[in-house]
Amino acid sequence: MTCRIDVNTVREAARGHWDAIFCALAPTFKAAMQRPGKHVPCPVHGGKDGFRLFPDYEQAGSCVCNTCGTFRDGFAALEWLHGWGFAETLEKVARVLGLNPSCEEEVLEHERLDRVYRGIVLGMNESTLEADVYEGFVVLIEDEISGSVRRLGTRSLQAVLAAANIKAYERVEIMLAARERIRRHNGKIRSRYLWSVKRLMEKAEEVRLAAQEALYNRRLAAAISDCWKRARRIDPRDFRQKPLLAYLESRRIADSDLRFFEDIRFENGVLDPETKRWFPAMTAAVRDANGRLVTLHRTLLTSFGTKADIAAPKRLMKLPQGRTISGCAIHIGEPGDVLAVAEGIETALSVAISTNIPCWACICAHGLEVVEVPQTVQEVLIFADKDRSNTGQSSAEKLAQRLQADGLTARVMSIREEIPDAAKGIDCNDLLCRYGKQRLVSMLS
Repeated sequence: MTCRIDVNTVREAARGHWDAIFCALAPTFKAAMQRPGKHVPCPVHGGKDGFRLFPDYEQAGSCVCNTCGTFRDGFAALEWLHGWGFAETLEKVARVLGLNPSCEEEVLEHERLDRVYRGIVLGMNESTLEADVYEGFVVLIEDEISGSVRRLGTRSLQAVLAAANIKAYERVEIMLAARERIRRHNGKIRSRYLWSVKRLMEKAEEVRLAAQEALYNRRLAAAISDCWKRARRIDPRDFRQKPLLAYLESRRIADSDLRFFEDIRFENGVLDPETKRWFPAMTAAVRDANGRLVTLHRTLLTSFGTKADIAAPKRLMKLPQGRTISGCAIHIGEPGDVLAVAEGIETALSVAISTNIPCWACICAHGLEVVEVPQTVQEVLIFADKDRSNTGQSSAEKLAQRLQADGLTARVMSIREEIPDAAKGIDCNDLLCRYGKQRLVSMLS
């Protein structure tokens, strides 16, 4: 017989229920509980993103603070958060779980049940008629799992509901974790039930938020499509497109065959949210391997045809939830058996007009590495940027290896020209501007 609840008993009862325990004893963990595994401000010393709960925190309560250290379980986390000793922490957790640490008792048998009830609490009351069954307390829950109204009870459940401040008509998840046979200090043997409870959002609120998010994503997808439809196809006769034509001319591209430019368009005004200024823009459609529009890429320009003097003149429109640009590209020409790929738009355009081979722009080095090509393509020419960090060359080699493993012919077209002293790197557009279309290919290996 023991004079307090065994540590192992409390640990076992708490396993899998740390969300309910933290709701009762650590409400400052709310932000971290809403985003398990994601960084949030530390509940002790603040900051921006120094603290996170592990994705499986419900099991053991494990968490980490980049400044304070790693906490192996919820007991250690609560000691750190409140400055409690272990004995105090153990007592408080036991009370949340419906255990009574002040009672002398001996656990004779522990049976794990893990019965879950999820739904709306219809009522909670003292029961005299069913005192023998429910220990004087009854809660009615409209159980979504069974599709019926369930009657749950015991004083230990009442204590758990009270600790979590659960009221009638709230949506909750109640778990009957285990049943124990115990011997009390007076020698009597009785059964004890271990409960945990977690407050859930109301159904209506869940539906409202889901509908709100779906509406936002639909509007964002529609905005991407509408912006693309409003953007003008390249037309040298349109004086309004002078900024784009001047920009392409500065890159030695404007005097070329425009049939490669189908997915490159012009917008009169694009708002920069940081400077609150409007800029003309070269707009490109970012598509997946099947040609479906995913988002838009914009290069903000001045009226004179240079890149806008702002922090990020190149940017992507925000993606609706569930969409990704991984594997996507800007399609400059439709491929047959042969397709060329490159990093930037200007590089891809330079390759296309110099080789008469459709060339897709993958936006960045990582985009080049993961780009997906149509099933009709048999050979891929990879035009790698040459930079001092070797990022472009490395991505090109990784793409070639992946494509070759899939049974395609893949060749990396490397630039033989040395990188100028003052430059971070060199690409095919640099070669085009320096040597012209006729010599560009000869400068590659």
